[in-house]
Amino acid sequence: MSNKSLLRLFLSVSLLLFADMVWTHGNDALWNDEIYTLRNFVFKGLPGVLWDYHVPNNHILSNVFHWLWIHLTGVTDLGQLLDEAWRIRIWPGLLAIATIYMVYDLGRRAIHSLGGAIAVVVLLTTLAFGNFALQVRGYSLSMLLITGLVYGSFRVLSARATDRVSIAALALSVFGLLYTIPSNLYVIAAAGIMLAVLLGKSNKKTVLIAFAAMGGGALAAVALYLPMLDQVTGNEYIAAGRSFRKEHLDLLKTTLEHFLNWRFLLLPLLVFGWRSTRKGDLLRQQLALLAGIFLVPFAFSLVRGDTPPLRTYTVLIPVFALFIALTWSAAVRRWESRGNWAGWVHIGGLLVCVVSYWYGKQEIVSHLETTMSTFRYDQDLNYNYYQYRYAPNEEFDLFKQRAGAQATLILQRSEDHDLPVYLAHKGIAFLPADSIEVMMNKEKTLYFSTRFPQDFIKKMENMPGWKFDFLQPEARYPRIVIGRRE
Repeated sequence: MSNKSLLRLFLSVSLLLFADMVWTHGNDALWNDEIYTLRNFVFKGLPGVLWDYHVPNNHILSNVFHWLWIHLTGVTDLGQLLDEAWRIRIWPGLLAIATIYMVYDLGRRAIHSLGGAIAVVVLLTTLAFGNFALQVRGYSLSMLLITGLVYGSFRVLSARATDRVSIAALALSVFGLLYTIPSNLYVIAAAGIMLAVLLGKSNKKTVLIAFAAMGGGALAAVALYLPMLDQVTGNEYIAAGRSFRKEHLDLLKTTLEHFLNWRFLLLPLLVFGWRSTRKGDLLRQQLALLAGIFLVPFAFSLVRGDTPPLRTYTVLIPVFALFIALTWSAAVRRWESRGNWAGWVHIGGLLVCVVSYWYGKQEIVSHLETTMSTFRYDQDLNYNYYQYRYAPNEEFDLFKQRAGAQATLILQRSEDHDLPVYLAHKGIAFLPADSIEVMMNKEKTLYFSTRFPQDFIKKMENMPGWKFDFLQPEARYPRIVIGRRE
């Protein structure tokens, strides 16, 4: 199979994968963190976005763009987005498209067009990319900006010198990464360290100019943080702790497992690909840069003792995809002279990616159904309760249809900024959990929305004269329980 045919195949599959990602997550209902971000920052106006950092939910640069987007598209209140979340998810979707293009272009420049297409397939079959790329947070913007940082670094490595383009790419990317999510500082520092190591002592001037560009971008971001610097540096997510703990290695292990998601058959290609490059080759240096950007942030946490949430590492997904694609392409180049071997290896790798993606999605749904039935709501890179089995609009609309618009719901153990917001928007009256006893003495039929419905039913089974059941049979969140007096 010719490279042109393979390129068309990989690009066609990429288009289908992107369409599936949009179909799966493009209209996901807004969840707790997104609602908090929109209510407390974006809809409060630009001053609230720029000068309020009372919680780390404010991914400032990202929320500036979200504020611009709602004004450009005529969104006037949060309720419109609770009903039609796709209206706000279009913006991170556009950023995701830009990220996909940048990943393709970086792969194309490093290897060839097919290498770029392979990188896109790896990116789109990384389930965590689809899970976070369309969220109304700063993750999509961060993933785009890190491709800019890699672009500037690749350009410096290639020329062994800086120019206006590389300086601008480094400065703007660093500024954007830091002003979006402060914890992106780790990947910025990792890129700087790797550039210094790879350029070596013989390129001191180039290193200094690159550092000056990155430092300038960082200083600009810090200057904008100054009015609320205490809030930025004092939050719990960046607090230092005890160094060299098992938890730090678990962070790396879990991140790698989730990024790979059943694509372990590609690992031999990584080994062959690395070994097929020579020390000092540009491709070897590019691979080393990518590996360093990926690994050094975990080393920083290991030494400093902090344990950031797994979602902090979503910024590394494009780096991971490029590393896989470049080593894959470098490995296959060794077999290009052996007839059709190279083509079959590419097709085999493509099948591994697509099958693992399909299987991974089914496994996630199965996993979430199991954990939700055992009173656990997962939240990490691949398994997020608020995505595949999160349906507040469907559940509450069904409740209104069956119970009537005047029915009251007793709300027990929900997130502070998701279900109460949906209920208020839909005009559904709700009471706190401590009203259960009073309401059971007054009413014959009660409706409950609880975070752990199976556990709730088990506890309520001992109530004499009452029978409890679900409003509908599907395991999802929220899930309403009906109590009837017998």
